Amino acid sequence: MGVQCKCGCGREVAISGKTDKKRGKIKGQPNNFICGHRPKKPKEEHHNWRGGRSVQSNGYVRIWMPEHPQAQKQGYILEHILVAEGIIGKHLSAKTVIHHVDGNRQNNSPNNLVICEDNNYHLLLHQRMNAFKFGGDKNMRKCIHCKKYDHPANLTICGNTVYHKSCEKAHGFDRRRAAGKLIRFAKEDV
Repeated sequence: MGVQCKCGCGREVAISGKTDKKRGKIKGQPNNFICGHRPKKPKEEHHNWRGGRSVQSNGYVRIWMPEHPQAQKQGYILEHILVAEGIIGKHLSAKTVIHHVDGNRQNNSPNNLVICEDNNYHLLLHQRMNAFKFGGDKNMRKCIHCKKYDHPANLTICGNTVYHKSCEKAHGFDRRRAAGKLIRFAKEDV
């Protein structure tokens, strides 16, 4: 009987076909472990471990907490969710969205967070903040054509589509003119 795997499974290991000092393999000698049986170091011993707190590329802070119900596959949860849950004293639903008042995704102090029941309410907060920032009135809306903020009385609002009548008319004219050019080119090709 040959050399057994060092994980304790009792299976026999293969003989190494090449030398790989990184993995501790020497050509002609038995391997220490069967492929996939090598024990992994705990995260705390990894050279890049930062105490379970890291900043994602999108600016959000995440915390290592694999036992949390909303933890991602890798075991992390966003810090602002933990802070909000601490404030209300229970877990948040999956539809709940947390809004950062100052726009800084790393500022997770309780007075900087607003708990939104869903993403629609969160988007409404952003819309009203932008209207106030660019137009001075939180009720102002932005025309989809000219991108300027104006009072709702001067705009036409159809669901989520907001526009000045003059902008819509000019946009429609441009669209019809472009369509006419396409038709004319198609006739010339025939």
